[in-house]
Amino acid sequence: GTTWEQTDTFPGQIISRIRFVTDELGFAVSNGTHWNANSTIDLPDSGNVYRTTDGGDSWHTVHSFTGSGFSGVWFSNPMQGCVTRNDGTILRTTDGGTSWEPVTIALPPPFLLTAVTGTPNGVLYASGYRPDNSGAVILASIDGGASWQVNHYSTAGVGRRINNIYFLNNEVGYAPAWTCVWTTANGGNVS
Repeated sequence: GTTWEQTDTFPGQIISRIRFVTDELGFAVSNGTHWNANSTIDLPDSGNVYRTTDGGDSWHTVHSFTGSGFSGVWFSNPMQGCVTRNDGTILRTTDGGTSWEPVTIALPPPFLLTAVTGTPNGVLYASGYRPDNSGAVILASIDGGASWQVNHYSTAGVGRRINNIYFLNNEVGYAPAWTCVWTTANGGNVS
């Protein structure tokens, strides 16, 4: 971290998240939700999934979508990964990002997804909220992202908009919301 240098650029795209699987293999997604100058949320109408195989020196589009931007990316290994879209969709790949398929989510729409992460034992989590601000949501998957269940849902207090999610290990996780942080010390009690 002593010096930083700019690598390849992404034309017209705001990079939402980035995830490296190895020193050379990485993925990035573009155009997640973001606050604008009027303190409202912009929902971009398109987004891309990018892959690098040279440590970030160059990036190539592996998936594009018109209608919603991408908010999160997670890969458990070089072949299996998931991306989240602003419109509440999760896409999964089992071939290193060559093809992407939507997965089943056990939560009725509408909701926005803001991030996706995983734990060393393979449990995946996605964070988000209802667009009308009526509820915060954390989803969990125990089958590599093929299906997702509601792990946490809250309509109370200031934590109704979860913006990100991070796990320190299999048990300890953090999900920052508006003016609070949701925490778990038991992996969200996923079974």
